[in-house]
Amino acid sequence: MNRGGRIAARLALLVGSAVAGWVIMLDRIPVLATDMLFEAMTAAGARTNRLGPAVVRSARANKVPMANADILARSAMLDLSAGPLRFTGTPPGDKAAYWSVSVFAHNTDTLFVLNDRQVPPGRPVVVQLRLAHQPQPEAGVWDVVLPSPRGFLLVRPTMKDREDAAGVAALQAALADHRLEAWPSR
Repeated sequence: MNRGGRIAARLALLVGSAVAGWVIMLDRIPVLATDMLFEAMTAAGARTNRLGPAVVRSARANKVPMANADILARSAMLDLSAGPLRFTGTPPGDKAAYWSVSVFAHNTDTLFVLNDRQVPPGRPVVVQLRLAHQPQPEAGVWDVVLPSPRGFLLVRPTMKDREDAAGVAALQAALADHRLEAWPSR
């Protein structure tokens, strides 16, 4: 191979390596961002597979950039390596302007979203979170299959008026009934 051919081959190898590295990083960055969020949440006292408290957010205390200050969220870091989990909760009805539950994969992909407009008033929501090889839920239970053991669950009710202390307290009380538990119970 002549000198020009060797240079072209090396340049092609360099460009190919850079593109491959870029593609790999695009796949890894969301996972690394989730890991960093989980580390910050753990440092702040959050525990895996436990719903955190519903607290009124402030810009100073937000762990997630641009979080909506009108949402009284509860969240949980998920680890399904020991088996499926089950989320249960009843949308808070007229205590919130809006309510949803979402599940995200470790790489931040949105896997599931259910909101209060999709659930009859007063009806509890039951969502089973599992890996593909874990048992399927019975009929009437929303089934969410995660692609890996780690993920994130987020309950987002929108406060009607964050300045209404009694309304916020009523919404917090309604959210206290939400549960995330091992399933079947261990």
